[in-house]
Amino acid sequence: MAQDGSSTRCLQASASAFMLLAQKLLFLLLVRGVAFRESVDRSLGKAWTPPGGEDVFSIMNVNTFLLEVRIAGWAPRQGLAFGSKPDMQARADGLVRWFQELKEDEVPDVVVFNEIFSKAASTIFRQLCNPQWRRNGWYAKDNVLACSTSGHFGFATRVLNPAGWVKISGGVVIMVRKGLYISDFHEEAYVDHDFEDGMSQKGFMRVRVGHPSIGDVWVIGSHTQAWPQNAGIRVKQWKQMWRHIDATIPEGSKLVIAGDMNTETSEVETMKKELHSESPPLDESGFWLPLRTPLPYSSYGGGGQNAYLHYDHQETHEKSPHDQIMYVSAGNKYLSPKSMRWQYLPMKSDGCFPSAITTPNISVDDLSDHYAAYAQLHLGEFRKVLLWRFSKPSELVESDSGSTLQLTD
Repeated sequence: MAQDGSSTRCLQASASAFMLLAQKLLFLLLVRGVAFRESVDRSLGKAWTPPGGEDVFSIMNVNTFLLEVRIAGWAPRQGLAFGSKPDMQARADGLVRWFQELKEDEVPDVVVFNEIFSKAASTIFRQLCNPQWRRNGWYAKDNVLACSTSGHFGFATRVLNPAGWVKISGGVVIMVRKGLYISDFHEEAYVDHDFEDGMSQKGFMRVRVGHPSIGDVWVIGSHTQAWPQNAGIRVKQWKQMWRHIDATIPEGSKLVIAGDMNTETSEVETMKKELHSESPPLDESGFWLPLRTPLPYSSYGGGGQNAYLHYDHQETHEKSPHDQIMYVSAGNKYLSPKSMRWQYLPMKSDGCFPSAITTPNISVDDLSDHYAAYAQLHLGEFRKVLLWRFSKPSELVESDSGSTLQLTD
């Protein structure tokens, strides 16, 4: 895995012979200094070990940027294709390697994927889970496929709202590590949307994840309406999600939401209000994956932070907390964790690869246009938060780390 710094460190194909030699010498120096890693400490998952580590529920949201619009055709090469994002197979292969290189105790309990919209995206699940995985769930039982590979994962859903002859899918897939199981699959398409997102059938997927030491945890994965000007549509989509939660998920349950919510900074509190959800302040320096440079945003353009936004002239100043992870409390209706920490993390290739993002081609190491979100929730002492008993703000105690929210009754 590569470090969290600028993608411009990758060698450019157009460099002069002198500059190329100088860059190669710098490359060797950087490698010796472990500069191509995104973390200060390679030992992922060791940075934070709360009491009762077996009761920590970990979840990750990964927007893959593996988008290809293909209409009027079911087979991978049939129909009309347009809008394909650059370097999809190279980036899909890089994402596979990223997960394969995790140690067994580093693998997240749950991974929510967004933008699984292409043949290249499908190869992620065929390699990490089962060669028979299909976006439309042909080989799945109750929309969930058991993994057959010797890798880290146990089950994967099919894609949210599978594609038809005209509309493409919702692009969300949920996968769990070995030892956990998925049941109670449910999906909805958002009723309110603009034309573009309506063609992609965005919505939310709900599953129940069985955990051997924590018990059942309900997980909702979603990808909501894009673009800042559509904030009103996002509010309607969050309201739709909450109506489903309130009507169907039993009181006293544990419930976590993860997804690309397309939130701007000014919208985060509105989102939490509509979803009756909570999350502590983001750990910008990282804890599971310590970062050299603090990351307050998951969609981070400009300054070389991410090649796929940096070279998109419409988004060079993009800095948004699009990717969100939160737990639902709804007052005292659902159970709240004893503590939670979360961060953004770059998902990068170990080495640079030529990209079609610009002409002439450049070399990059980014695997998506978003950084992933990762959270750990200490569920060992899950409890109802009796809000009516709080007599003063100090009873909401923040830990010494500044990023762990302690909720006491």
